[in-house]
Amino acid sequence: VTLQHDASSPRIFIAEGVETGLSLKMAGVEGSIVASMGVHNIKNYTGPTKEIILCADNDGPDAQTNGVIKQAAEHFRTQGKSIFIVSPKTEGQDFNDVLKDEGTRSVQSYFKEHMRPDEHPHPNPERLIQQKKDREMER
Repeated sequence: VTLQHDASSPRIFIAEGVETGLSLKMAGVEGSIVASMGVHNIKNYTGPTKEIILCADNDGPDAQTNGVIKQAAEHFRTQGKSIFIVSPKTEGQDFNDVLKDEGTRSVQSYFKEHMRPDEHPHPNPERLIQQKKDREMER
């Protein structure tokens, strides 16, 4: 399910579920965002995007879903795509939990390396203002 389309972005964020995908969108993550409607559907993405960020839930180190995510990542790697797996640091959380518990900045921090405003010809001005504030606070 496409939740956000950004033709100018070289990457796509694939979320396990709608809640995670909408949380990324609400947090201002720029790029295309799709919800796979379940971890087993992630590998079914067939778009042309060369960089894929798999937005996984943190189901714990022994969860069966980890193997499914790794298999999907390998499936995309065999197609020549760059794959990144991002999940919340707290076991049992997804990005909707992070958004509710810690706010938009916390969600953004997980994807900071995948957000490059210089790639967007018309960057979101509100996002640029927030990035400037974030840099100032880091000093």
